[in-house]
Amino acid sequence: MGLTRLSQDAVPTVFPNSPSYLSDCAPVREEPESKRKRLEDQQLQGAIQPSVESHEDEERQNRVSSFEQLVSLLPGFPVSDFWIVKKLENAILFLHVDDKSGHPEVERSVTVSCDMNVLAFWKNVKLCEGGVSAPDFLDDMRTLQAFLDSVEHYKAPDACEKDEKREACFQLLFSLLDDISSESLLPREKKKSFH
Repeated sequence: MGLTRLSQDAVPTVFPNSPSYLSDCAPVREEPESKRKRLEDQQLQGAIQPSVESHEDEERQNRVSSFEQLVSLLPGFPVSDFWIVKKLENAILFLHVDDKSGHPEVERSVTVSCDMNVLAFWKNVKLCEGGVSAPDFLDDMRTLQAFLDSVEHYKAPDACEKDEKREACFQLLFSLLDDISSESLLPREKKKSFH
Protein backbone atom coordinates (compact mmCIF):
# COMPACT_ATOMS: atom_id res chain seq x y z
CA MET A 1 0.00 0.00 0.00
CA GLY A 2 1.34 3.31 -0.88
CA LEU A 3 1.69 6.28 1.41
CA THR A 4 -0.54 9.12 0.64
CA ARG A 5 1.11 12.43 0.80
CA LEU A 6 -0.24 15.92 0.77
CA SER A 7 0.78 18.22 -1.94
CA GLN A 8 3.20 20.95 -0.90
CA ASP A 9 0.66 23.73 -1.07
CA ALA A 10 -2.05 21.84 0.86
CA VAL A 11 -1.04 23.29 4.28
CA PRO A 12 -0.03 26.97 4.41
CA THR A 13 3.44 27.40 5.89
CA VAL A 14 3.00 31.08 6.69
CA PHE A 15 -0.22 32.22 8.32
CA PRO A 16 -1.29 35.83 7.99
CA ASN A 17 -0.47 38.01 11.05
CA SER A 18 1.46 35.29 12.81
CA PRO A 19 5.14 34.91 13.66
CA SER A 20 7.43 33.09 11.29
CA TYR A 21 8.26 30.52 13.98
CA LEU A 22 5.82 28.06 15.44
CA SER A 23 7.13 27.76 18.97
CA ASP A 24 8.03 30.26 21.68
CA CYS A 25 11.65 30.64 22.72
CA ALA A 26 12.08 30.64 26.44
CA PRO A 27 13.38 34.01 27.65
CA VAL A 28 17.11 33.98 28.13
CA ARG A 29 18.07 34.78 31.72
CA GLU A 30 20.56 37.63 32.18
CA GLU A 31 23.80 36.59 33.79
CA PRO A 32 24.13 37.80 37.41
CA GLU A 33 27.43 39.62 36.78
CA SER A 34 26.14 41.57 33.78
CA LYS A 35 22.88 42.34 35.62
CA ARG A 36 24.83 43.63 38.64
CA LYS A 37 27.00 45.80 36.40
CA ARG A 38 23.95 47.14 34.53
CA LEU A 39 22.18 48.02 37.81
CA GLU A 40 25.32 49.65 39.24
CA ASP A 41 25.68 51.72 36.07
CA GLN A 42 22.05 52.83 36.32
CA GLN A 43 22.46 53.80 39.99
CA LEU A 44 25.71 55.61 39.27
CA GLN A 45 24.12 57.49 36.38
CA GLY A 46 21.20 58.39 38.66
CA ALA A 47 23.60 59.75 41.29
CA ILE A 48 25.82 61.61 38.82
CA GLN A 49 23.03 63.46 37.03
CA PRO A 50 21.85 65.55 40.04
CA SER A 51 25.48 66.26 40.95
CA VAL A 52 26.23 67.52 37.44
CA GLU A 53 23.09 69.66 37.47
CA SER A 54 23.92 71.19 40.87
CA HIS A 55 27.49 71.87 39.70
CA GLU A 56 26.18 73.65 36.60
CA ASP A 57 23.76 75.68 38.76
CA GLU A 58 26.59 76.68 41.12
CA GLU A 59 28.80 77.67 38.17
CA ARG A 60 25.97 79.77 36.75
CA GLN A 61 25.32 81.48 40.11
CA ASN A 62 28.99 82.32 40.75
CA ARG A 63 29.85 83.43 37.21
CA VAL A 64 30.43 87.18 36.88
CA SER A 65 30.71 88.80 33.46
CA SER A 66 30.44 92.53 34.17
CA PHE A 67 31.04 95.12 36.86
CA GLU A 68 27.29 95.81 37.08
CA GLN A 69 26.63 92.12 37.74
CA LEU A 70 29.32 92.12 40.46
CA VAL A 71 27.67 95.15 42.11
CA SER A 72 24.27 93.40 41.99
CA LEU A 73 25.71 90.21 43.57
CA LEU A 74 27.57 92.10 46.31
CA PRO A 75 24.69 92.35 48.86
CA GLY A 76 24.44 88.54 49.06
CA PHE A 77 28.20 88.00 48.97
CA PRO A 78 29.55 86.61 52.28
CA VAL A 79 32.37 88.88 53.45
CA SER A 80 34.07 88.40 56.83
CA ASP A 81 33.93 91.14 59.46
CA PHE A 82 37.62 91.75 58.76
CA TRP A 83 36.66 93.75 55.64
CA ILE A 84 34.85 97.04 55.16
CA VAL A 85 33.16 97.11 51.74
CA LYS A 86 32.94 100.43 49.91
CA LYS A 87 31.24 100.77 46.52
CA LEU A 88 32.50 103.55 44.29
CA GLU A 89 31.32 104.53 40.83
CA ASN A 90 34.15 102.72 39.06
CA ALA A 91 35.47 100.27 41.69
CA ILE A 92 34.66 98.19 44.73
CA LEU A 93 37.02 98.49 47.69
CA PHE A 94 37.54 95.91 50.42
CA LEU A 95 39.39 97.68 53.24
CA HIS A 96 40.85 96.60 56.57
CA VAL A 97 41.50 99.49 58.94
CA ASP A 98 44.07 99.00 61.71
CA ASP A 99 44.20 101.30 64.73
CA LYS A 100 46.93 99.58 66.80
CA SER A 101 49.30 102.50 66.29
CA GLY A 102 46.90 104.98 67.91
CA HIS A 103 45.49 106.36 64.68
CA PRO A 104 43.45 104.45 62.11
CA GLU A 105 45.14 103.53 58.86
CA VAL A 106 44.26 101.25 55.97
CA GLU A 107 46.43 98.20 56.52
CA ARG A 108 45.13 95.94 53.73
CA SER A 109 43.02 96.71 50.71
CA VAL A 110 41.63 94.86 47.71
CA THR A 111 40.31 96.84 44.76
CA VAL A 112 38.11 95.44 41.99
CA SER A 113 38.04 97.96 39.15
CA CYS A 114 35.22 98.46 36.65
CA ASP A 115 37.18 96.45 34.06
CA MET A 116 37.23 93.54 36.59
CA ASN A 117 40.95 93.76 37.39
CA VAL A 118 41.94 93.00 40.98
CA LEU A 119 44.70 94.71 42.98
CA ALA A 120 45.76 94.11 46.58
CA PHE A 121 47.87 96.28 48.85
CA TRP A 122 49.40 95.92 52.28
CA LYS A 123 49.79 99.47 53.56
CA ASN A 124 51.26 101.15 50.45
CA VAL A 125 52.91 98.06 48.97
CA LYS A 126 51.29 96.08 46.18
CA LEU A 127 50.92 92.41 47.11
CA CYS A 128 52.20 90.03 44.46
CA GLU A 129 54.16 87.45 46.44
CA GLY A 130 54.05 85.20 49.47
CA GLY A 131 51.11 83.06 48.38
CA VAL A 132 49.00 86.10 47.50
CA SER A 133 48.60 86.55 43.77
CA ALA A 134 45.70 88.52 42.39
CA PRO A 135 43.63 86.94 39.62
CA ASP A 136 44.27 88.52 36.22
CA PHE A 137 40.57 88.97 35.57
CA LEU A 138 37.68 88.41 37.97
CA ASP A 139 35.04 86.13 36.46
CA ASP A 140 33.94 84.05 39.46
CA MET A 141 32.75 85.10 42.92
CA ARG A 142 34.50 82.10 44.50
CA THR A 143 37.81 83.40 43.14
CA LEU A 144 37.16 86.75 44.84
CA GLN A 145 36.26 84.98 48.11
CA ALA A 146 39.45 82.89 48.05
CA PHE A 147 41.56 85.94 47.23
CA LEU A 148 40.04 87.99 50.07
CA ASP A 149 40.76 85.10 52.45
CA SER A 150 44.39 84.88 51.32
CA VAL A 151 44.89 88.65 51.76
CA GLU A 152 43.21 88.50 55.18
CA HIS A 153 45.60 85.76 56.34
CA TYR A 154 48.65 87.30 54.69
CA LYS A 155 51.44 87.64 57.23
CA ALA A 156 53.03 91.05 56.86
CA PRO A 157 56.70 90.82 55.88
CA ASP A 158 58.04 93.23 58.47
CA ALA A 159 56.31 91.37 61.31
CA CYS A 160 57.90 88.09 60.18
CA GLU A 161 61.29 89.67 59.70
CA LYS A 162 61.22 91.46 63.08
CA ASP A 163 60.57 88.21 64.93
CA GLU A 164 63.25 86.37 62.96
CA LYS A 165 65.77 89.21 63.42
CA ARG A 166 65.07 89.40 67.14
CA GLU A 167 65.56 85.64 67.47
CA ALA A 168 68.83 85.77 65.49
CA CYS A 169 70.11 88.68 67.64
CA PHE A 170 69.37 86.78 70.84
CA GLN A 171 71.14 83.70 69.53
CA LEU A 172 74.19 85.77 68.54
CA LEU A 173 74.21 87.56 71.91
CA PHE A 174 74.03 84.31 73.86
CA SER A 175 76.75 82.81 71.70
CA LEU A 176 79.03 85.82 72.37
CA LEU A 177 78.32 85.69 76.11
CA ASP A 178 79.17 81.99 76.11
CA ASP A 179 82.45 82.75 74.31
CA ILE A 180 83.37 85.50 76.79
CA SER A 181 82.59 83.39 79.81
CA SER A 182 84.47 80.43 78.42
CA GLU A 183 87.66 79.71 80.34
CA SER A 184 89.28 78.02 77.36
CA LEU A 185 89.63 81.22 75.28
CA LEU A 186 92.60 83.52 75.60
CA PRO A 187 91.95 87.28 76.09
CA ARG A 188 93.05 87.93 72.51
CA GLU A 189 90.52 85.34 71.19
CA LYS A 190 87.75 86.82 73.35
CA LYS A 191 88.45 90.23 71.85
CA LYS A 192 88.36 88.73 68.31
CA SER A 193 84.95 87.19 68.88
CA PHE A 194 83.43 90.71 69.02
CA HIS A 195 84.86 91.75 65.65
